[in-house]
Amino acid sequence: MSLGKWNKNAARTAVAMIATLLIGLAPSLMAQGKGKGPGVKVVATLYSTLGYENGELGWVGHSVVTIGDQAPVPAKYFCPMATPNFRPGGEMYGTETCIHTVGDGNTFTVLNRFTALPDSAPNLYTMHTVSTITKGTGRFANASGQLIERAQFIFAPEFPVALPALGRSEGVIFGIQ
Repeated sequence: MSLGKWNKNAARTAVAMIATLLIGLAPSLMAQGKGKGPGVKVVATLYSTLGYENGELGWVGHSVVTIGDQAPVPAKYFCPMATPNFRPGGEMYGTETCIHTVGDGNTFTVLNRFTALPDSAPNLYTMHTVSTITKGTGRFANASGQLIERAQFIFAPEFPVALPALGRSEGVIFGIQ
């Protein structure tokens, strides 16, 4: 690969990542000013495949979540299928809404803004997502904040199978009870 092509690909990747982060940064900063107390660090390992929940197609996922200094707990999530947009070069981008159920049934809903870039292997994509919490129930009823996710998945429209995604999400949530 020539240095010029590397610079172009590196620049495109950097711009996509920075744009994704900036799009979602303002709500997180505003959440800090709402008097909801100190933020709590959240880290999760995510795994999902395409599947159905209540008859609706989407990303059906499972995760292990650590909230603050508490022990890790199992969680699940569902993101109804959103049709991605495409840019030249194969980059995907878009938004989707996901509902996360943590441990004992408390939920929070996030609006995801994602960008997925083709990786070095065929049909492998690296996705960068900014997830902004929009509402919650139980201990997340007053939650706000953001999570940043990085995941890899296989996108092969020529194969009619559910292909997995694996990633990590990290951020700060305010207002947890």
